Amino acid sequence: IADMNSRLKALIEDRESQEAHLKETKAALAKRDDKLKRTLKQLEEASCKNDESGKKIEKLEKSNKSLEILVKNQEEAIGKKEKQIQESHQEIEDLRRVRD
Repeated sequence: IADMNSRLKALIEDRESQEAHLKETKAALAKRDDKLKRTLKQLEEASCKNDESGKKIEKLEKSNKSLEILVKNQEEAIGKKEKQIQESHQEIEDLRRVRD
């Protein structure tokens, strides 16, 4: 009986040790799980910010392209007006010469 009691006591102690180890393991896993959840949340937030930044960049690129086209058109219009002014000045010069 004493031998059985000592074996039973050893088994109970082993079982308690395993339960304590299991409890520590569960606590460690819970910490890791929380850390992974926080990291995942940070990654999702960063991904959203990247998506927003990408959309802003696309919008700015479109706006820039529109402005470049506008500037080009205005430069062409200014060039035409300058040519018309030169032609008008030339006509005035020719008329002055004829008059004189």
